[in-house]
Amino acid sequence: MQHVSAFDPAFVIRLGSVAVRVSVAENASLENGQSSGFLAGQKSGAARMVDPFQVRADFPEMWARYIRANFRSVAAVVAAFEVSERTARKWWEGETGAHGGHVAVACRMHPVAAPAMLFDAE
Repeated sequence: MQHVSAFDPAFVIRLGSVAVRVSVAENASLENGQSSGFLAGQKSGAARMVDPFQVRADFPEMWARYIRANFRSVAAVVAAFEVSERTARKWWEGETGAHGGHVAVACRMHPVAAPAMLFDAE
């Protein structure tokens, strides 16, 4: 027996000035493996769609731009984020990006610049 409910759990993803409502029901996987709704590019209201795969691919360079704009050297990055020199160098060169905890630290250190550089859509 399948339960049918009018309840549609949803959440809002906010990236800078872009807010997107994501409906769980609208984005359930279809039997053929395709996604419907938000991830398939269907727009909800006037909000622009976010391609999570593109955001992830672009993030190392966005992080590197933030790092280079706000820190004088790799050594300053090591001190600020308490990471290894190797990690700081990879960030500086855009080889890898930071993960959640370090992004949160960046947003606390630079509450205007970090979100603007990392989350505002171009």
